[in-house]
Amino acid sequence: MRATSSLSAVVSILLTAHCALTVIAEELDWTILGSEQAIVLTRQCSRPFPAGLSGTWEPTASEVARAERELPKAVDTALSTISKSYRSHPQYHRQYAGFLRGDTRVLYVNAVDRDISKTWRDPVVICDGGTSSFGAVFDLQTESFDSFEFNGDIYGRIPRVSP
Repeated sequence: MRATSSLSAVVSILLTAHCALTVIAEELDWTILGSEQAIVLTRQCSRPFPAGLSGTWEPTASEVARAERELPKAVDTALSTISKSYRSHPQYHRQYAGFLRGDTRVLYVNAVDRDISKTWRDPVVICDGGTSSFGAVFDLQTESFDSFEFNGDIYGRIPRVSP
């Protein structure tokens, strides 16, 4: 009887922990894509994929968290370089994939407006859309973003302005 009671308690604890982790995972606005999924991101429709990125690897949640800390500032900086008529600032779901730049591991972030993509845990490639989607590279060594590109629109690339 006591063993059954202990087993029930352990099962109950494990189910509670599993449910809590599931809720936390669902609340995140980002996901890590595996190597096969990452390759899909190299074929963007309305923006160039960064030159010099090759080979894939799977980043950890702590590496993505480092990029997440710097991302809001990078988005604001990128928005300041485009024409004001294009400067919408949607809330983004973010997909992270690991690529190599030479021998250096970097993260590529593919971001998509929350209102556009409901299947954002799988690779998303959107044509046009302006600031509703962007891609950028996070260098884990320098803790900074580069190669930041918003999608173009039906007329081509979004015009850049001096900040």
